[in-house]
Amino acid sequence: MDSVFEVALPKVTSDYLRTDNPRLRELRRRYEGHPASHHSLWSPSYLATELKLEKFRADNVYVHQSRAASDLAYTLTAHYVRSVDQLGLLDTLAEDDLFGNHLVQLNGGLRISRDLLDAVLEINFLNDNLGLAGLQRPVILDIGAGYGRLAHRLVQSLPQLETVLCADAIPESTFLSEFYLKFRGCGTRARVIPLDEVEAELGKRTVDLAINVHSFGECPLRSIEWWLDLVSSNRIKYLFIVPNGKALSSWEPDKKKIDYLPLLLDRGYKMAVAQPNYRGGPSIQKHGLYPCYYYLFERD
Repeated sequence: MDSVFEVALPKVTSDYLRTDNPRLRELRRRYEGHPASHHSLWSPSYLATELKLEKFRADNVYVHQSRAASDLAYTLTAHYVRSVDQLGLLDTLAEDDLFGNHLVQLNGGLRISRDLLDAVLEINFLNDNLGLAGLQRPVILDIGAGYGRLAHRLVQSLPQLETVLCADAIPESTFLSEFYLKFRGCGTRARVIPLDEVEAELGKRTVDLAINVHSFGECPLRSIEWWLDLVSSNRIKYLFIVPNGKALSSWEPDKKKIDYLPLLLDRGYKMAVAQPNYRGGPSIQKHGLYPCYYYLFERD
């Protein structure tokens, strides 16, 4: 298995992905003081050292890819993903190494990344449990959408999708997802909603499913509570949560972890499904890429 080296991007791209970009500065001003913008892990100083805008798909704060991940882990995970990929996405979704993405090529030529493997698993899980591929014009809210990783894959995978609304409390994430989803040609089927416009936007439409992947576990409880109030008040029926690991817990500024399951139950959500992302036995759960749990909540 060989690593694939990154293709050079046009200079106009690197010129746009700058920390002094006026759009990013605007978003930073707008997000200050918002009730969801209380951060523990994602502080400005942390982002300044851990995120390079022009390499936003590299192994960084968004997606760990190469740290503690061997060639064996990628190979094993790819074989597992293929075994559960009822939608056949692994063979239809293209992958590249743009913006620093850690891309590996398996024997036979299949190019994979953690971005791709995670998305195929997540979309198949939602299809298995909600019949996602058969829903007519679903609207999905992606909370903590990051650079738009999953939104991009949902647009590629679901021809009948109406739209994915991408929201994030980190201005850099909104800035990057605006850029990335436009770069990928997602059009109106993936819309980035700035944090201070999310409440008004949700008041205009019915949302079928809310998603939070590896985000709540990096937030303090009061930020999680704001998002759950938003989801609950808009009567979003399904909520899919993927923590970093197994526990549904916050990350407080003092590094304390607080269980936020009671917040979900208090808002009328019941746990419908709880399972490891890899269900193929102890070997894949131990040696696969970054094992975690999938939780699907439902409310009346």
